[in-house]
This record gives sequence, C-alpha cells and structure tokens, in this order.
Amino acid sequence: MTTDPPPVEHDITKEHYEAVGRVSNAWATFEFYIDQFIWWVANVDPPIGACLTAQYIGPGPRFRALAALVKLRGGNSELIKSINRFSATTQGVAGERNRWSHDPMFVEVETGRVLRWQVTADRTLVYELKVAKLTEMQSLEKKIWGAIADFKLLGVAIARGIPPSSLPRKPPELPQTAEEDQPPP
Repeated sequence: MTTDPPPVEHDITKEHYEAVGRVSNAWATFEFYIDQFIWWVANVDPPIGACLTAQYIGPGPRFRALAALVKLRGGNSELIKSINRFSATTQGVAGERNRWSHDPMFVEVETGRVLRWQVTADRTLVYELKVAKLTEMQSLEKKIWGAIADFKLLGVAIARGIPPSSLPRKPPELPQTAEEDQPPP
C-alpha cells in the first residue's frame, strides 16, 4: 500500500478533464431522468419535486423513493421488483462514477502518467494511486448511456404499470431513443 504520493503536478491533461466532464454529464442526465419519473409518479409539478429530489444523493435514494411511489400508486410486485433489480445493477456503475468524480488526479512528474489517488473504505480500505486510464473513463461513459437507455425502457413499464386513474398527468417525455442522448462520436 502506498502511503505517500510521488512528486506530482496538479494540472492533468485536457483529455482527462474532458473525459471526467463527459462522465459527469452522462451521470447528471441519468439522475435527471430518474427524478422526472419520481415527480410524475408523486404527481407533483417538477419544481416542487425538484425541491425533494435535489436532496437525494445518488441513485439509491431515488430508486427507493420511486419504488415506494410506484407501489403506492398501484404498481404490481413485478414492477417493483424490476425497479429494485435495476437499482441494484446501477450501484456498480454509480461506484465507478464516484471514483472518477471524487478521486483527485495528478500527473506523475517522472513518467508523465496521469494518476488518481483512491481513498475508499467500503468494508475494505483502498488507499493507493492508480493509473487514470482514459479508456476506463470512456467505457464508463458508455455504461452510463446504456443505463439511460435501459431506464427509458423501465420508464415505459412504469408508465404502463400504474393504473391510469391514480395518475391524471401523462408520463414525462424522455427522448425516444438512446441515440438522441448519445454524445457525438
């Protein structure tokens, strides 16, 4: 385990800054779509709902709220299970995203490599420098856009799975295809 970082510079490469920004934007888009469905199922206007969902940190609280609201509005147990399964699958993606958003990055003076200093203690301590690979960030961005596409399908199931009488408003309008959300190549 490394205890001291090597001599570093604090200005990482433009490509790394851009990759972190792309991951952050994709994640913000994902959470915004979840929020829209929470507001709809709660039957509140978006600004009112935003006062609530802005307090939720990460996807876990969002999906717990969404599942509870869907159940309250008459969604069946299979729909609730689908929401919970989807929530569980996105936890790993959330963890990856957190590393790129919360670990500081540096340029190693001797080698020019971009490193990130990971400090986590989720049942096991990780306290070390890791190479910050652009390919990993690009792969993560694709995973997030894939989660968005999958959430859109879940959103359709949610909209169809709640009795219409319990929700007078129409569901939020999300872009029709994942391609519309995809960043340019």
